[in-house]
Amino acid sequence: MFQLLLRMPTDKPLPFLKTIFSNKNTACTYSNYRGYPERQSQKDLERVMNKIVTIGYVLAFLPLGILLFSAQFPGWRIWPLRNASASSLIGAWVITILAFGSVFWIGMLDWNSLDWPTTPRLVVGFCLIFIGNGLAFSGMFQIGTKTTSGALGSLHIDGLYKYSRNPQYVGDLMIIIGWLLASASILALPAISFLILAAILAPYIEEPWLSRVYGEAYARYKANTPRFLLGI
Repeated sequence: MFQLLLRMPTDKPLPFLKTIFSNKNTACTYSNYRGYPERQSQKDLERVMNKIVTIGYVLAFLPLGILLFSAQFPGWRIWPLRNASASSLIGAWVITILAFGSVFWIGMLDWNSLDWPTTPRLVVGFCLIFIGNGLAFSGMFQIGTKTTSGALGSLHIDGLYKYSRNPQYVGDLMIIIGWLLASASILALPAISFLILAAILAPYIEEPWLSRVYGEAYARYKANTPRFLLGI
């Protein structure tokens, strides 16, 4: 896998972009790190890139925007879910997938625009992504997908939750930072920042609700277990 990643071009766009904007009647060459083609196709590619990146920023901001709205207007909060209906649970997953997916695609389109050394960033970045996915999915399976999506469940204080009150958010942070290192993308930085802020802010938004729901049991758990890891 790493051998394939190490051979990925760092100064040209993804092959499918070249296919879209090249044809047998147009000779296109690629002259800079984003690979914008010459002649008219350059303008076409710039417009598409701008639209993709703009949409990606909006999608990446959605989780943070929802959290900020919920903090400012707790009576109309969106997260934690007020009504854990099937549509609400699906909506939570869709927003999460779109937000992470947008960061992924922006990073791919702007691959290594920071011009970082290939081997270190890929090795460290994908190791963080692998470990982060392990933490996030392990935490999810421990409490269940419905509870992960915002449905009310029992209070879990064992397993990963013995060492962190939010192992899934710890995993998310590792995934996001890992992709930042691996993609080395300038354009992805704003979107990545939105997700990092959302993962840090989410526990603070959830804790008042958890205290009301679980009462003294959560207060004892909160006093003995760090919010993230290592006393943080």
